[in-house]
Amino acid sequence: MIMTNKIHPELVKAYLDANYSIEAFGAYIRLEVNKTNPLLTKIMSDYQVVTAAFITAFNPHSQIVDFGVNKNMQLRLVRDVLTLGYSYLKGFGESSEGGWLKEESILILGITENKAEFLADQYRQNGYLWINSQDEICRLRLCDQ
Repeated sequence: MIMTNKIHPELVKAYLDANYSIEAFGAYIRLEVNKTNPLLTKIMSDYQVVTAAFITAFNPHSQIVDFGVNKNMQLRLVRDVLTLGYSYLKGFGESSEGGWLKEESILILGITENKAEFLADQYRQNGYLWINSQDEICRLRLCDQ
């Protein structure tokens, strides 16, 4: 995890503890920070990719905004991902403590870490989840803001 002193430690803890899910195989697959998931490994293998990033455009810098604004930003993120030539799976993130509502998210397959960081910065996110096939661990990456 990249550490930064600009994100409050309680917020980082909330990101670490949050529930993240992707839609695949007709079900929701849970992603847990600092853990592996054999179904995620299978998805990456099926898509023949070695990297993935789980990103949202909802609630920039964890500041709640109107659902319509969030939805429009998420649609722009999806368009950007498709323009860059990546495949994605739909998903969502939500607080494990009920502190925030479900945020639409996407798992971008085959993206480079630099591009993932760029998109997270472009959509003013504090962080995103990063997975590579070297260790298959889902890691929280915090953005330098």
